Amino acid sequence: MHTAAIASYLESVGKLPVNVKLIIEGEEECGSSHLPQFLEKYKSKLMADAMVLTDTQNYDEGLPALTVSLRGLVAFEITVRAHQHSMHSGMWGGPVPDPVMALAKMLSTLADTQGRLAVPGIWDEVRPVTAKEQAAMGELPFDLMEFRRQAALLPHTHLNPGRDGVVSPLAQMWREPSVAINAIQASSRKGAANIICDSAWAKVGIRIVPDMDPARTLRLVTEHLGRIAPWGVEVTIEADAGTRAWGTIASGKTFELAMTALEKGYGRKPVLMGCGGTIPFVEPLSNALGGVPAILIGVEDPFTNAHSENESMHLADFDKAIKSMIHFYAALGG
Repeated sequence: MHTAAIASYLESVGKLPVNVKLIIEGEEECGSSHLPQFLEKYKSKLMADAMVLTDTQNYDEGLPALTVSLRGLVAFEITVRAHQHSMHSGMWGGPVPDPVMALAKMLSTLADTQGRLAVPGIWDEVRPVTAKEQAAMGELPFDLMEFRRQAALLPHTHLNPGRDGVVSPLAQMWREPSVAINAIQASSRKGAANIICDSAWAKVGIRIVPDMDPARTLRLVTEHLGRIAPWGVEVTIEADAGTRAWGTIASGKTFELAMTALEKGYGRKPVLMGCGGTIPFVEPLSNALGGVPAILIGVEDPFTNAHSENESMHLADFDKAIKSMIHFYAALGG
């Protein structure tokens, strides 16, 4: 999107109307562990009046958006062991505990019967969704059946209700914590046999919201899982990521120019929206640049299917996004 906009300037008028510095960050999916050193080393070269991040989505196909909030993430791996090696389930089944069953029991306690995060004490830090926030979300075009189609839900699958059952799905995704079992493994489908597995492993991700501390969240989860582990099984938990939630107020000249550029590129007024995902380097990069405006613009849409099979991009929106950046550079340069 950006390189195409830059190329269009260089191939036509021969120069850009504003200085642009490009950073391609390749560690975002594994926590951006080297970002602090990078920022410290190259801070003088990175200085800018605004940062534009392209890793978010539009509200819908053809409807552009600026993202103004992100959930944080606490991710960890848990391993449960009960014996030194796998056992024949007929010879040893009964008296010998099953670590896979133990892990399943433990993971099931992370959510209540409604699918909501249920670790004791974890909601204490959650800032309630305000009436103003709910009103802002209520102004967005939302259709429940279309939402189900975007989420590719099977016909009889129910949506989980939000806290107290009063918040919308948008508020749940943008302003409430959630838990997901990203992966789980004991034996394998190919190697399945009549055994009691020696161990079981899972990768778990908890999306956190404003005021939630990643370290406290991980501590609460670790203590909870250790406390409820059945049959004296051995439990090992390793932290994988810890990122705070992020938010900004879309006010000021840079945001105004971005909104105008999106409207020119798409032919529709853009909306402000939240994002349930996590981008670890937004706050550190913005802070390193002196707290400059962080403009989050993307080319994804609800049907992009990010992180899943057949990821895609709407080509008409891609074209409009490039045109929007051409307008944005021109506006910033002016």
